[in-house]
Amino acid sequence: YFDSISTSCIFIEGIRTFVTPDSAAASILAVTPPTGKTCPLTLNDPVNATVWSTSAFSKAEITELTIVTTNKGKIGEFVQSLDKTNFFPVQNSIDYPEIQASTLEEVVDFGLDWLKDKVEPPFVIDDAGAFIDSLEDFPGVYSRYVYDTIGVEGVLKQMNDIEDRKATFRCVLGLALADGSKHKFVGECTGHIIGEMRGSGGFGYDPIFIPNGYEKTFAELSLEEKNSISHRGRAMEKLVDFLSNMEI
Repeated sequence: YFDSISTSCIFIEGIRTFVTPDSAAASILAVTPPTGKTCPLTLNDPVNATVWSTSAFSKAEITELTIVTTNKGKIGEFVQSLDKTNFFPVQNSIDYPEIQASTLEEVVDFGLDWLKDKVEPPFVIDDAGAFIDSLEDFPGVYSRYVYDTIGVEGVLKQMNDIEDRKATFRCVLGLALADGSKHKFVGECTGHIIGEMRGSGGFGYDPIFIPNGYEKTFAELSLEEKNSISHRGRAMEKLVDFLSNMEI
């Protein structure tokens, strides 16, 4: 939140943060200031900024939670899900190998172990997949590879003339803590695959998946609607519950 003149600068958990002088403000703005610029910043200064609500939490309680992903769409979902907590997501785009495994849990376990000496905890990674009944759960654990090679259109071609279009979207979030412990949170959403791409929101397989009880694809739903029912949204609910009941 910026007032009309300038902001003051504080440091929380090593993150440069700018807050309004108004103590009643309910938002905090974590920014990367322009090169060579020192506090205070004015409203006209260029910054890279993301806003997180801090209502009901004191600023001293705010904790950075690193999300290891190159997908900005996922970061948007984490921002929305963590909005009412004292955690805010910070993206780390470090690349890490995804092993060929039979389950999403195995992929996440490997990723957490590989990253433990490279990323400061607490940090979160995830793996997700579209498991299509009629294709014997293809693309499943290989969803990312399939998306990068044949794309959503290629999956739809595989389903030409197939009547049974039931599918389950599944997500596993992995959390690494400073004490070396690892925790996993699983979310699922059932629905069906349609015959064409619809919607401009979301990412991945969102344009071809309609969750049960809805007439819109994930890509046609608002971020709030999607997070309330999606596989990742449900996994994030479990993650938020866990984080809210422990000290990090």
